[in-house]
Amino acid sequence: MSNRDPGSITKISALEVRCNDNNNNGKIDTSKGPADILPWGQDECVLWHQSFPSPGYSQGPRPTAWEGVSQDPVTCETPVPRLWGGWQDQVGTAHFVRLDGDTGMVLDEVLRPNWVGSGYGPYGGAVNSAGDLFAVGLENTLVHIDATTLVLENLQTPGDLASYGFALDKNGDLWVGSYGVNSMYHYKVAEKKWYPLGPGGGWVLGLQTDKLGRVWGAGSGPCRLVHASVDDVKYVNTAIALPGCNQPWGASIDNEGFVWIVDKGNKAFKVNPDTYAVELVVTGLVDPYTYSDMTGQGLQLVLPQ
Repeated sequence: MSNRDPGSITKISALEVRCNDNNNNGKIDTSKGPADILPWGQDECVLWHQSFPSPGYSQGPRPTAWEGVSQDPVTCETPVPRLWGGWQDQVGTAHFVRLDGDTGMVLDEVLRPNWVGSGYGPYGGAVNSAGDLFAVGLENTLVHIDATTLVLENLQTPGDLASYGFALDKNGDLWVGSYGVNSMYHYKVAEKKWYPLGPGGGWVLGLQTDKLGRVWGAGSGPCRLVHASVDDVKYVNTAIALPGCNQPWGASIDNEGFVWIVDKGNKAFKVNPDTYAVELVVTGLVDPYTYSDMTGQGLQLVLPQ
């Protein structure tokens, strides 16, 4: 979990069997819900917490991306991967850090002076099958960091790009949601070439790709779900209805392939990717906000083969 202010990254276990009985009382002490929140430092499912000296909310960590790792064919164990994160300091330098997944300790750090991001630090990030990090700024900055050499490459962006959500597809190429002239952009890494998809009926903010080569975008102004094709690099449908929507902001895929759209109107939509039917509307949320891969299913697209 990335925390913008004060700047930090925290690892929390969702399963009690992976938590630690730190006080040796024979049980796991952990928060059970909004009415049962333990004081900071007492929840034994908080596995580690790493702080960064970012100066405020706009510069604190946002992009957070785990590396994909393979299961050991002999032991059947899957090693804990490393974790990429990014933040910005008080003089405008972006810091990209790679953390030990077990401890949160900083293993590597790559600096990018004079970060350009409309007043914000690095805004989104994703990792490819080689463990390389791609990170985007709000509106117009994109970098690539080689996992082995840690060399940072600045990638040229279109002048009219207003980047927001960010994802990699099954080919390791990039998709960017935008609130500019074009609602989505595609970047083919091997070609070093951008493909604007054109107006998509309004803004596309958070987006995610699935294993079948579909791109799903949270459309806002007007609210809707947007579907594009990885193979064709074209829109399939720019106006999928989300009845009762307000401000769709984030898109993600669950373990069964359903599309989840998080709406800032305190709800979330579960959508059938084949029929576009809204299977479920979750209400009662409190200021929900995401524009990235909230389920972690994007890792399935980049796991080493």
